[in-house]
Amino acid sequence: MQPTVPSRRAGFALWLATAAVLIAAGIFVPYTVLAGSALVFAFWSVFGLSIILLILWAVSGWRDRP
Repeated sequence: MQPTVPSRRAGFALWLATAAVLIAAGIFVPYTVLAGSALVFAFWSVFGLSIILLILWAVSGWRDRP
């Protein structure tokens, strides 16, 4: 039986799309929508937590194979 390569690629595509959206939001939102607002701190807090969760999602599938 063959390994399920397409599902791993689909998972990576979803991860990559999520990363792209987060990066675009990190560039666009604080400097346009929230410029001069006190909500910028809250945005960066949520953004940082989201990036940490994204990294944890990425490395959760890593396995130490001999």
